[in-house]
Amino acid sequence: MVGGGFGAALLLTLPAASFDTAVPWLLAFATLVLAFGRRVSRAVSGALGREIGISSRAVLIGQFFLALYGGYFGGAVGIMMFALWGIGLGLDTAVSNPMRVTQIAAINLSATALLLVASDALSAPLVLAPMFVGALAGGFTGAHFARRLSDRLLRSIILTTAVTMTALYFVRG
Repeated sequence: MVGGGFGAALLLTLPAASFDTAVPWLLAFATLVLAFGRRVSRAVSGALGREIGISSRAVLIGQFFLALYGGYFGGAVGIMMFALWGIGLGLDTAVSNPMRVTQIAAINLSATALLLVASDALSAPLVLAPMFVGALAGGFTGAHFARRLSDRLLRSIILTTAVTMTALYFVRG
């Protein structure tokens, strides 16, 4: 939650051009790590003759920076979490999905609270209410379907989405 709040504060203080410049590259990095991170990790483990991993402390630090990014932009932060947790903790996509959803909710809660206070959005509840209801419905529906998919299919859907988002942001930029 702290990282999400700091990310929202960065969004409010940094110029818009920095956002436009950074986002496609952050998405590309996340997509590459998700696509090839496990293979690279296995190859390095094989070459070293031992398992490699990231310490719990390093995963927590990485999670803080992902929360910072999530509060700043939010797009593909879940993909980055899958990548970090897959390499650092060896978690597969299906197992880590509920934890990812919870983390994203915490990040969005703190960022949204700060952004609502800093803006005049609270003066337009007729716009906010349907967005809130839609976000809740989409979150619960998405989690419901994701739990029923195999790790391979869920990972393929997420990777396809990541590649598409990355390409669109580069084209837009």
